[in-house]
Amino acid sequence: MKIKKPKRRTLIISSIVFGALIAAAGGVLIKIRSEQSQMNAVQTGEFLPGIYAINTGFVSMFLIDCGGSYIAVDAGGNSGAVEQGLSQLGISGEDVAQVLMTHTHGDHTAGLGLFGAATVYGAKGGAGVHTVSDGDSLEINGRTVEVIGTPGHADDSVCYLLDGLYLFAGDNLSIKDGKVGMFISIYNKSDEQQKADIDRLAGLGGFRYVITAHYGYADSPAFP
Repeated sequence: MKIKKPKRRTLIISSIVFGALIAAAGGVLIKIRSEQSQMNAVQTGEFLPGIYAINTGFVSMFLIDCGGSYIAVDAGGNSGAVEQGLSQLGISGEDVAQVLMTHTHGDHTAGLGLFGAATVYGAKGGAGVHTVSDGDSLEINGRTVEVIGTPGHADDSVCYLLDGLYLFAGDNLSIKDGKVGMFISIYNKSDEQQKADIDRLAGLGGFRYVITAHYGYADSPAFP
């Protein structure tokens, strides 16, 4: 049986298409690396009175001191780094009474197992998770937490406004040079929705600090 060889024209077209795909993939990687180089996750320690960060690489989780127990916001991107951060801060995982999940991407959930006694809140229900919805107002550990649905980054993305002052924004926006912008587009479910989310947050007003998982925090940043 004679094997039919591909025509030269077909080979050329295939090579062009393959080359274009490789170039596109390379362009995406370059964009991701460029954006990640601008990320500035909060370093481990107390960065605002009674609010602590644990840095797990390019993402931070947060702990809010409630006088002997803590509320965590997210659970970091590496359980070992979370455990090390807790030790550095002198806080036990058992001291964490509640965890507020901004969303359930893997770089925000890795350390959940360290908080086995905590009540976990999040926009997507499941085993051990208390489901929250846009507009909910919670009284947790003596603190007031307002839930703001912001699904532009992921279906289950929310922001938490603590005591009307601290906005924990997760991956729902970036902060660069004191200005609020969008999170890296390639990771968003919908850029248009995230733009609408940011406009909505800007319209809320009243809060002072915006705290993000990847881009640090800012005192009264400028919204677009």
